[in-house]
Amino acid sequence: MDIGSWVTAGLPVFEMVDISKIKIMADLPEQYFGQLRTGSKVLVQASSQDQLIHGVVVGLSPSASNETHTYPVIIEVMNENEKLASGMLVQITLFLNEEFSSVAIPKDAIVRQGNNTIVYTITEGKATLVPVTIIATDGAMLAVDSPMLKVDMEVIVRGNERVYPGADVMTGNEEPATETPAETEEK
Repeated sequence: MDIGSWVTAGLPVFEMVDISKIKIMADLPEQYFGQLRTGSKVLVQASSQDQLIHGVVVGLSPSASNETHTYPVIIEVMNENEKLASGMLVQITLFLNEEFSSVAIPKDAIVRQGNNTIVYTITEGKATLVPVTIIATDGAMLAVDSPMLKVDMEVIVRGNERVYPGADVMTGNEEPATETPAETEEK
């Protein structure tokens, strides 16, 4: 309403919204239908923030949209710090009901180059580019797939955006520039 506007009895002039609990609508591609269940965990990140917020699937439509052939999913997030609000764009990570074993690396080891996702490992003191596919995340660690990446290989975590294949890499005891991938099992 604008100042000076005429109102009548019963005309809504404002809407009160409780943002302590947010419901998010998302579309699930049909190839993943049947792999997601009510109660499945979800990670939510607002496009304007770095913080990941945990959520849960509270509803999954058994009917696909006629236009997109995707299945509507309802996600509920406890918004305790009020980081989310109505109308925000968010990125969600769904955890499908699959068990797998994978190599896990710190999220800071990831470098994006165009459409490619890579990490740099250290081979004989030189940086080696290794393409990876991200499978899942818990926020700080990423489960990745790559035939070139093995458990206990060193990956560059700090300064990796300035590294190039074949660059000399020095690690120090005071502030290690590397961490080793660990084997993880996700559900």
